[in-house]
Amino acid sequence: MFALTTSRTTYSLISLMSPVTLSGIVHGEGSRSLYPASYPSASVAAGARAVTLTGFSGPLAVGQSYSGMIFSYTAPASGPVTVSTAIATAGATADSVLENDNAVASTAIGDVVVATVITGVPATADPGSTVSGSVVFSNAGPEDAQGVTYTFNIGAAGNTPTDVQFTSLPPGVGATYDAATGVVTLTGMPGTLVVGDSVSVDFSYTAPATDGARIEVSSTVATTSNDVRPANNAALAGTHFASNPPIAPPQVVPVLPWPALVLLVTLIAGVGRLRARQMHHLC
Repeated sequence: MFALTTSRTTYSLISLMSPVTLSGIVHGEGSRSLYPASYPSASVAAGARAVTLTGFSGPLAVGQSYSGMIFSYTAPASGPVTVSTAIATAGATADSVLENDNAVASTAIGDVVVATVITGVPATADPGSTVSGSVVFSNAGPEDAQGVTYTFNIGAAGNTPTDVQFTSLPPGVGATYDAATGVVTLTGMPGTLVVGDSVSVDFSYTAPATDGARIEVSSTVATTSNDVRPANNAALAGTHFASNPPIAPPQVVPVLPWPALVLLVTLIAGVGRLRARQMHHLC
């Protein structure tokens, strides 16, 4: 819905595909009555992005709207496909609410949603401590993912931890660690990741003893199927190792016993009276 308080308006709809027929709502709200416009029509040139609207014969009246304009398109081989609408005014009276003059909707295009995440890895830990975590590979569908491949790394060449263990593996899956490169070789992983399935590999390692060291864990997943969201096909988590600085002991404020406190107050008061008498004599 677009709030307009002006007598002149222009309309546009942007789509990535053709052929289309227009969809959207163009609505006028405001303080002045404007003469009605005829119902619009839409066309789009082959290969064009912009939908041309015609049939708007005049200003958009207060409370007037154009709705029920439905569009469709044939999905491309990959996406996403974004559809946006915009409305603007060229009249002397400015639009009072610009925030709702644009609308955007996006549709992801593809057959599968494969992803990988790394969980449980702390951001900081003590040098020489044990660090554990999990790497998860999944497919949210809507189809089975074909030709799936996986990568998994703990550290990198020249910066690898010791005592890498795989504490939990799916049935039939094996894992070996190359301490020289940080590469984890996974065997027995499914080449087809069915809809809703996930594969989790739990691991642990002993952190470097060096203060200030950092170990990163990374994973990727790929598929020969049409992936809707390839942006979630890689994950990275790192841990920084630093010793906790010694905690300074709290400062103790001495507390006087109450007889001494009374004496101190009495002395301060006496000094004050003495200075007052001295000032009086000087005057």
